[in-house]
Amino acid sequence: MTAAFAGMRLLGHLTLEAPRFLALYAVATALYAGASLAVLRGRSLTVPALLATALLMRLPLVGSAPSLSADVWRYLWSGHVALRGVNPYLHAVDSPALDALATPFRALVDHAWMSTPYPPVAQVLFTAVTSLWPGSPAAFQLAAVAFDLAAVLAIARLLVRLERPPSWAILYAWSPLAVVESSHGAHVESAAVALLVLGLVFVLDGRRALAGAALAAAILVKVTPFVVLPAVGRRLGVAGWAAAALVAAVATAPFAAAGTGLAPGDPVGTGLLGALAIYLRQWQTNAGLFGWLARALWGLTADPVAAARLVAATVLGLAALRVVRRTGPGAEAGEVVWGVALLYGAFLALAPAVFPWYVLPQVALAPAIIGRSRASTRFAVAWLVFAATVDLSYLFYVVPSAPAEVEWVRAAEYVPLWALLSLAALAAWRPSWAVRART
Repeated sequence: MTAAFAGMRLLGHLTLEAPRFLALYAVATALYAGASLAVLRGRSLTVPALLATALLMRLPLVGSAPSLSADVWRYLWSGHVALRGVNPYLHAVDSPALDALATPFRALVDHAWMSTPYPPVAQVLFTAVTSLWPGSPAAFQLAAVAFDLAAVLAIARLLVRLERPPSWAILYAWSPLAVVESSHGAHVESAAVALLVLGLVFVLDGRRALAGAALAAAILVKVTPFVVLPAVGRRLGVAGWAAAALVAAVATAPFAAAGTGLAPGDPVGTGLLGALAIYLRQWQTNAGLFGWLARALWGLTADPVAAARLVAATVLGLAALRVVRRTGPGAEAGEVVWGVALLYGAFLALAPAVFPWYVLPQVALAPAIIGRSRASTRFAVAWLVFAATVDLSYLFYVVPSAPAEVEWVRAAEYVPLWALLSLAALAAWRPSWAVRART
């Protein structure tokens, strides 16, 4: 696997070399699947060995020029301006007000017409990493690797809490998706994953204040973990919610002067929520069910995309209500983690934009729900298979004459996912059918 990642390093620009990159990714995935099956079937692997091998796999890509995503350049720019006393939420990246701070990587930031969409804790991380190694994407790659290793430790602790072998953390530690998106892409999801899993550990241990603080930090690194709150919210108690509010207040205070960005007259795409609001309203890429739903509604409503968003939000809300009923204070630990995985999986399945690194939290949760039941095992396998196919979306950038997306690529990603999720649903409903049949 390490050799496969070293081969990716030699390719240079991975998007332009997407077919060769995906061939090496397939090799790494096949080896990963074999190793994971061996461990799940009883082969022993210590946590220190997991950490050492996980680090070994990630090192070849550290220092490579990020080419699958431009996110790291925005991280660098946000940290750069913050270190010079400028609120990163106050101005769009290409604002003339920031010309005096211009750097070569400023021109590499995507969607430079708006300010940062990332929450406050992410901005603190960007500033801290930039202060240690200004202007270097490698600094963010190293930080992502460090958070990945922390996530492996947190997953191992969660597995022990659930009375499962900690070696099952191999599903995240050796995941080719985690390796590529952290050590090459330097995505901030690595920090969100570590904080989310740590928060779950604290929830199950009854350490409510620490749980609330960790979960709030995860949400303020990347908003998406917000969807799991219905599964854990009733267990946080007053102490947990108070700690979460305190983390949010302290993290937001340094940037509050920029305002929300949602008031009439605010510059477009600025403020704490301005760029995020644009992303939530407009971004649609590599969507699975959402894309097909919007297409099915075409002609039936004046705005099929808005209608698809309403349907998706309704289904996600119903899923949240079901999880809330099953994860109260008396629920067993496995049920809580299963509820978290269900909610994040529902979000991914219904999201209008699914980038490969969005799948990392689901990969991290997989070892905690495998073996719990036939339904949860099939559910986990479905998302692990999707983690192996979602990188096919990088072909959107190299397929000739493709204006944006290619339907056969989306089918290759999503048809296996939905087939396996259907099998999981069948396993979940089958017991009730059997009870009725016996009756």
